[in-house]
Amino acid sequence: MRTSDAIPRSHSSKLLGVQYLRAVAAIMVAYLHLQTQIPSYQPLLGHHGFFDTDRLAAGVDIFFVISGFIMLVTSRHTSPTTFALRRIVRIVPLYWIMTLLLAAVAILDPQGVRTTVLTGTYLLKSLLFIPYANPGDAGQLAPLLIPGWTLNFEMYFYALFALVLFAPERHRVWLNGSVFAAILCVPRIVPHAADSALVQFYANMRILEFWVGMLIGSFYLKGYLRLPRLVSWTLLLAGFAGLMVSNAAMSGLRSHWAIFGLNSLLPAGSIVLSVVALEQVGAVRQHALAALLGDASYSIYLTHVFSLHLARVMWRKLIVASSSGLESIAFAAATTFFALLFAAVTYKLVEKPMLDLLHNATRTRRNRQTSAEVAPTPPAG
Repeated sequence: MRTSDAIPRSHSSKLLGVQYLRAVAAIMVAYLHLQTQIPSYQPLLGHHGFFDTDRLAAGVDIFFVISGFIMLVTSRHTSPTTFALRRIVRIVPLYWIMTLLLAAVAILDPQGVRTTVLTGTYLLKSLLFIPYANPGDAGQLAPLLIPGWTLNFEMYFYALFALVLFAPERHRVWLNGSVFAAILCVPRIVPHAADSALVQFYANMRILEFWVGMLIGSFYLKGYLRLPRLVSWTLLLAGFAGLMVSNAAMSGLRSHWAIFGLNSLLPAGSIVLSVVALEQVGAVRQHALAALLGDASYSIYLTHVFSLHLARVMWRKLIVASSSGLESIAFAAATTFFALLFAAVTYKLVEKPMLDLLHNATRTRRNRQTSAEVAPTPPAG
């Protein structure tokens, strides 16, 4: 999401940190997948103690909280139809391009993507954001472009949020929270509902992360987030620390709700809240590279599957992988740089021009409709 798309003009100078945080979350997920590219490097690039690099997957938890925050802040005076159209324009085109590109690779070079099994039904449901069992990984509900599972979840949230836009603004946060609570109750009170993979997907506790983001957005709009810098920095550091605590360290908690709350929901919410609070007191500065990576965060998230694969292939052509620590660090540094460059180029040459074109087209269409609605009645002959 571009900064100009993400925030109202009146607040545009105060939410740079949210864009930077999107870049951080995308890079977390990209590095999670980078560390597994070459098996001999994996023990050196990952850490599995009390703090665990496998927990970099929690970058998606940050994304979900940010999404709830942004939707509430930017859609205060937006109709459900306009909201839905904007979300489709923002999410669908690049995702479709990357999904179809992966499908083409699977057809032309199946050995290059040996874990990908392509079927017509699987491709269609992937494009339509319908959760479907991955033929290459039985039991996993994931689209052809695996990171797109989060987009299935995002589109689900957008659909629920669009319905809430019919309600008065003051009721939206609590109405959305009530809907989420009801959904979470379904597998617990409806007989055999928990046996359905779709129910398990849609009644995932992660929907609460969207609601926490909305709650933070409500606090922001009411001016409640002007916290002392020390408090905000403490919340930020504590949030990242809590997010990275290993699953093994949390296993002593018997409740899945407690584990989710302490290891995902509260840390991700704390991170987003603290970044927004820091912006309120002028602690976030303009930085060109960070802004570019924030703008390109969606491209980072969707393209890193391709860039990491290309980097691995090129590296293996140049170097016989060993268990050298220096070699593994060089691979991580070079691959990270390549993945970010690949995403930035994709953003500049594909995503941004395409978004500008589609936004202009939809804006022109809305303007024409408005003109037709307010056109004066012609005088009677």
